Amino acid sequence: MKVFRTFVVASILLSPICSLAVTTSPGKNAVSVSETGTLNGNGDILPLAGQILKGKAKTVVEVQATISVQGNASLPAVYLTANVNGIPINPGYFRTSQCDTGSVQNCSFTQTFWIDIDAAELISPGLFVGVPLDITLPAGNVNFAGSGLPYTATFTARVGKK
Repeated sequence: MKVFRTFVVASILLSPICSLAVTTSPGKNAVSVSETGTLNGNGDILPLAGQILKGKAKTVVEVQATISVQGNASLPAVYLTANVNGIPINPGYFRTSQCDTGSVQNCSFTQTFWIDIDAAELISPGLFVGVPLDITLPAGNVNFAGSGLPYTATFTARVGKK
């Protein structure tokens, strides 16, 4: 049994899609999530996830997010997007940044996303006020490239009064 457990742990640690996430989730008014790993076969990260315990009226949720991927000739761009309860939030569905394909420097991108909870609740009643706010951050490479490249991704989400 010990040999089997060692094999399973080693397989997980050596897996090309292995990632290590650190989080403060769930949080009452803020949550932070950070992850390091390698891009999967589609050139994406495992989406980061965190939760604010309860959405409240007259508030805005702001998400500050960053992705940094090791530079490589196969990595022309990286993207970030943020969702709250499965809904993409402002400034729109997804944002990209071009990378220098001739460089081995990290390709990094930072974006601020936000959502007005009252406006979101008007459009989707029951989905934002009085319920947990599940925040996800999909990110990676828009051209399905970069499989196996190391990355670091992070976000902090904060609830503020309007």
